[in-house]
Amino acid sequence: MKVKSIDYYSQRNDEHLGFMTSARGILEKYPSADIDIPDAFITRLKEAVDNEDLSYKIVKKSSLTEELSKLDAVSDSILVGFTAQVRSFITHYEPACQSAANRIMIEYKAFGDIRNKSYVAQATDIVNLLQVLNGKLKVDIELLGLQGWVERIEEANNLFMETFNARNEEKAEKDSITRLKKCRAETDDAYRAIVDRLNAGIVFFGEDKYKAIVIELNVTIDYYNNLTAQRRGRAAAKKKQ
Repeated sequence: MKVKSIDYYSQRNDEHLGFMTSARGILEKYPSADIDIPDAFITRLKEAVDNEDLSYKIVKKSSLTEELSKLDAVSDSILVGFTAQVRSFITHYEPACQSAANRIMIEYKAFGDIRNKSYVAQATDIVNLLQVLNGKLKVDIELLGLQGWVERIEEANNLFMETFNARNEEKAEKDSITRLKKCRAETDDAYRAIVDRLNAGIVFFGEDKYKAIVIELNVTIDYYNNLTAQRRGRAAAKKKQ
């Protein structure tokens, strides 16, 4: 009997963290004296898993980039709709509406092609545009009944900027993916040191003392090894197809 091996390197980040969290929980159930594992070894594993968990959350959060692209498209769509509404008033039968629409378009065009600018430039231009629409052009906007469009432009831009700032905050955590890889390696080292001691104990002192914890660990190891094997099997079948 011995603690089985597990393929750390083929595990996804969530699988690796899940296994190490489970293994830590099992090890913490047994008094260190009963399994001949010093408290320092368990503490090292606990801290390593905590650090890996934190790094995993940081990396997972970086999916905001895709969300940012979607929000940018929404903002662009609202701007297109707004300008289309304004242009529709340029040929209005009421001269006052025509004049109001022309004034709005002159101010809008002064910003250039907002939709094709960089994220920061676009968001800044929209903020400045909103100041104009809610300021010197407020009467014109109200005359044409475009307040709802102005509100939607502002809502979309605010949501975009919130997401953009959140993504920048995560970027402040430099090389978060590299950090996660490092944390995984540290967790592996801490776990491996414990397994080596357990397997050595079995050799020198026999199985009885370690039987319960080894069985529990091996059940968990089998579960996660099967996850990896199943994923490889699906990938191979898909590739064959």
